[in-house]
Amino acid sequence: MIELTSEQRRAAYKKAWNQANREKHNTSNKLWRDKNKEKITLYKKAWRERNKKQQALYDKLWKQLNSDKVNAQTNKRRCAKLNRIPKWINLETISQIKNLYKLAIVKTKETGIKWHVDHIIPLQGKNVSGLHVLANLQVIPAVENLRKNNKFADFIGANKEN
Repeated sequence: MIELTSEQRRAAYKKAWNQANREKHNTSNKLWRDKNKEKITLYKKAWRERNKKQQALYDKLWKQLNSDKVNAQTNKRRCAKLNRIPKWINLETISQIKNLYKLAIVKTKETGIKWHVDHIIPLQGKNVSGLHVLANLQVIPAVENLRKNNKFADFIGANKEN
């Protein structure tokens, strides 16, 4: 029989109590976090400072595993900078736009060909500028998107530079 130290017994008791009183434990933790937001922020900031390499690896891995979120956020920020996201856009539409970025990644993995989310009407066209809305987005092969560049091909089929 293995003898536990007093510290190990205390940790085991605490774990068992937390599991048996999960709701009370969660409420208590939430109250503590709400009261100590600044303390938590400072602790996390100090930890990141002390562990820059580990944090950089974590950030890199997260970005690789969540490239759809990274791409959607990057494009959202770029479009906001250009004032191309309308005020009336709702959370459901934003979610649908994020799903297009997920679809582009899925198609890339399935086909082995890189796919992009393209603005049908460019955000910075010469004669016309589109919005960052669902109706102005399409998932197309990267080659076609790069070939299209900042041009708007109207629906009649004529390639016009806008």
